[in-house]
Amino acid sequence: MIDAVDEAADPDAVIVLVHDLARRARVVIGVRNLEDAIKRYQHAYNVPPPIKEVDKGLGIQLALLGDLPVVLAQPLTANWLSERIDRFGESPAAFILSARNGDRYATTSRSRWFGADIAWFDENKLGWRLGYEKSRK
Repeated sequence: MIDAVDEAADPDAVIVLVHDLARRARVVIGVRNLEDAIKRYQHAYNVPPPIKEVDKGLGIQLALLGDLPVVLAQPLTANWLSERIDRFGESPAAFILSARNGDRYATTSRSRWFGADIAWFDENKLGWRLGYEKSRK
């Protein structure tokens, strides 16, 4: 397995990363109040009512807004996301890429969001949250 953080200094590993993880699938926006954020996005982008889910492992409630490449996320308790929102305000909190061959990467945890399996890289090594989902195309 390739550790995306440790191997990034190797030019060949960087080529593999870019080839396999070249597309952004979703940006996760941390919000204080999910319902208020949903209303703002619906007004701005004329999207249908969201699909909502809870990720108990990450301690967040999620909302997927139509075909937008955005997932809104509200912390369920005081946790990593609430700390991030307190520090940076409502802003991107994680990025999810689309992977052609994600099984080759070392990841530390998994989630299932809206029917897609998400594998997460080690946020302690990266300093931020980055995950991937297997390409749907």
